Amino acid sequence: MNKLILRGLSGLVYIALIIGALLGGSVYFCALCMVFGVIGIVEYNKLMSTRPVMNLAALATDVFAMLCLTSIPLWQLLPQSSLMASVLFGVILLTLYLLVRFLVAIYDSGASATHDVAYSVFGVLYIGMGLVAAELMAIYSPMLVLLLFIFIWINDTGAFLVGSRIGKHRLFERLSPKKSWEGFAGGLLLVVIVSLVLGYTGTTGKMLGEIPYFGIGPYQLVYALPIVAVVFATWGDLFESMLKRSVAAKDSGNLIPGHGGLLDRIDSMLFVMPAAALMILFCILL
Repeated sequence: MNKLILRGLSGLVYIALIIGALLGGSVYFCALCMVFGVIGIVEYNKLMSTRPVMNLAALATDVFAMLCLTSIPLWQLLPQSSLMASVLFGVILLTLYLLVRFLVAIYDSGASATHDVAYSVFGVLYIGMGLVAAELMAIYSPMLVLLLFIFIWINDTGAFLVGSRIGKHRLFERLSPKKSWEGFAGGLLLVVIVSLVLGYTGTTGKMLGEIPYFGIGPYQLVYALPIVAVVFATWGDLFESMLKRSVAAKDSGNLIPGHGGLLDRIDSMLFVMPAAALMILFCILL
């Protein structure tokens, strides 16, 4: 099968999974994020491991931590639950994970035990931060999360089309030789245009409905949110490129035909979702 067709089909399956989960409800999306978390941390461990044979005890601990971390938002859906209780539960689980992971490192006789425990903790926080932020926002407004994904996908498309045709000035050659300023500008312009069309035709309002508890108005949604999405999507992609370059890897895995690993697909999301959540919190506090 043609590589371009295979890439397109696998990309459509990935997009369909996310859209279907968001339309199905926050529980389905949280479950999908838990799956993403497990696959992502396994890919990350394989990517960053310096050993010919992986430390299975360390990997099992990281997988358990990711399952616990990505399950925390589900507590918000339980009757009589509170945000404070969820945060407290998360702190307890994170502390437990750190203690267990440190104990695993103590009994690890390998020369890279210190290196491995540092990368383990970093990986759990890196992947878990973005997924949990997406889950929490999806509990309150699944369509807002879908809108952010739409911005990410449109940015990827615009950056690729413009960058591959007229891209000459490297955006960050040290980490991603193919990315260009022209591609970045093309992706940003396309996302802003789409956001303006969605906003001024009332589509954004119909998608999101009234979300007064977020404290964000139409101007933030139409102008600020797409810019935040594009900028942090680019940084997220560059950050994962930095991880891969540090170990001389082209892809994080081979799970998704034509795309590489799952981390190669969710790298932008892992930065965009926390950034959008912080923007929302900033709007609420104003």
